[in-house]
Amino acid sequence: MRILATILLLIPSLYLGAQKDSLGTEPIDSNWLWFSDSMLTVLEEVNLEFQRIEGARGHRIEEDIDARSFQALNLAEGLKQNSALFVRSNGSNGVATLSVRGTSSSQSKVYWNGLDITPPNLALIDLSLLQSKPWESLEIDYGAGSLPLGSGSIGAALNLNTQWEGRGKRKAFLSLGRGSFGRQEYQGWAAYGNGKLRAQSSMSYSGINNDFQYRLPGENQRLRSQENADFDQFHAQQSLNYRINGYSFLNTNVWYSRTERSLPRIQLSQNALFDRMTDENVFWNNEYQRHFKDQKFIFQSQLGMVASSNRFQIALQDEIDRNDFQSFQGQLRLKTMEDNWFNGEIAWQGRMDQVQSDNYLQTEKRWQNALYGNMGFDLGNHNSAKLQLRSEIIDRDWAPLTGSFTWYPYFIKVPNFSQHLSISRNYRVPGLNDIYWQELGNPDLEPEESYQLNLGFDYQLNKSAFSMLWELHSYYMWVDNWIQWVPQNNIWRPLNLKTVHNYGLDFIWKTGLNREIWAIEGTLKYQFLQSEVRSSLNRPESIGNQIAYNPSHSVYFNPSFRYKQARLSYNLNYTDRVFIDEANQYYMPGYLLQDLQFSYRHYLNKHSLVFNFSLHNLGDIDYQVIAWRPEAGIHYRIGLQWFFSEK
Repeated sequence: MRILATILLLIPSLYLGAQKDSLGTEPIDSNWLWFSDSMLTVLEEVNLEFQRIEGARGHRIEEDIDARSFQALNLAEGLKQNSALFVRSNGSNGVATLSVRGTSSSQSKVYWNGLDITPPNLALIDLSLLQSKPWESLEIDYGAGSLPLGSGSIGAALNLNTQWEGRGKRKAFLSLGRGSFGRQEYQGWAAYGNGKLRAQSSMSYSGINNDFQYRLPGENQRLRSQENADFDQFHAQQSLNYRINGYSFLNTNVWYSRTERSLPRIQLSQNALFDRMTDENVFWNNEYQRHFKDQKFIFQSQLGMVASSNRFQIALQDEIDRNDFQSFQGQLRLKTMEDNWFNGEIAWQGRMDQVQSDNYLQTEKRWQNALYGNMGFDLGNHNSAKLQLRSEIIDRDWAPLTGSFTWYPYFIKVPNFSQHLSISRNYRVPGLNDIYWQELGNPDLEPEESYQLNLGFDYQLNKSAFSMLWELHSYYMWVDNWIQWVPQNNIWRPLNLKTVHNYGLDFIWKTGLNREIWAIEGTLKYQFLQSEVRSSLNRPESIGNQIAYNPSHSVYFNPSFRYKQARLSYNLNYTDRVFIDEANQYYMPGYLLQDLQFSYRHYLNKHSLVFNFSLHNLGDIDYQVIAWRPEAGIHYRIGLQWFFSEK
């Protein structure tokens, strides 16, 4: 079986024909997207731009997360406000993780410019540590769509990618923001350079005291105070892009961040005791790209490093619990760039992770090598198919063979309408904490295995000033050997506890009518999910029940209206109730959040000023995402932004 997989993976290198990356065609309002002309530049000089690693068509959904839209403090807050995804937020400044299609937080990963930045010890990433920036795009590859990037993303892979400005043009951006509960934000960005060398620099600071009032269920007034739950974060990023010649270039990106916070106590506790946590991260990514044969082939190489330090101090204790990790990653890729009857890609990926922790007996390492390949076929009559396979060795053990087969039929013969059907297999190895945590880790854990079926449709219409797009993605997924920490004789340990079946759908609808002096736009996103336990080790009471903290229904609605340089936007987010225990006896009620933002832009030749004012939680409701972690009532944010663009 391994030999067959290797032969299939090598086939693209023998018969490489052509492949073209897909680009969205949604109309861009240049009055509001200050970097829109850079996208036109990318389209004009695509042979000089780095071709990002993308999953199979039909598995990817683009999320419109803009730091200026409702002034998101970080990526967790941006996703919570601007999507239907469920963010598990432990309070206003607590750890925030993502649950995708009923999977656990450890079953999704985050990539930055193709570099896996997910901690290998925790096997999950805190989204509140990542900034939401307008100069980076965000795409989500579900299930097998993440296989070109790496393994382990049974739920999805979140991809942050640096967007490059046009060569020879200087641009700058400054943002100042204040808000309720001591909120403050300062952000700066600049793009500069000549025709051969481009550079982009950014720096930001954000902080919030989180000293809001709240009440417990059954209380009539907000007499309790959320105190000493401060959050301070600093980011600095430097990117360089050097054009070696007309067909090759080098690219390097460095991102440093530091986050300090006092974790809020839960509502049940009456003691004024607050734990503190500090996180420092350095991400360094280096890429080389060369085009061959009149842009028909592209070779990519990547070398990167992730270094992270987490320091946790329990209240009233002098000792600091330290957990560090380093990850060294590299890959080589060769793929085609045009559409013919056959196209493909082949890649090698390697990495070494090491973790130092006060809870480990020694430094632990994990080595990983993978061979990935995909083949696309034109079946005639507008039908096509794509096969992708991934084979890995982790330390000295072969991992399960993974891959997918996707068929793009042409049954419904309507212009701009497409459909896809896929079947896939994925897996995730245990995190290093699951194995090596002193006296608690379980070295006998098996990898989680997942099988998925996906059926999707999408349609896009552009007619004069009117545009419309809708997508429907349905799925059925089952996960065996689900890893979960559970108490055994009053000691928590990880076990391959259960088998879970998830099914549901994602619906996206976008429309817009754009005239010269006014525009109306709207976005609607709806998610339906059923996540059920089908078998469970030593926990028969959970069989047939819903997985905790997975809402069955989620809705995001965002209409906006622009007249000349003024814009009014409204956000509605509805999250259905979630169970908080495996027996499904207790649940958190659903909640509906509403936000309103007003923006005004003033142009001064090459400069422009934008004023933002927004109100959040308009209904002033009391709600919790995680039990006993309070969230804020109605509050405001105000911001001023300056843009400079060389014409």
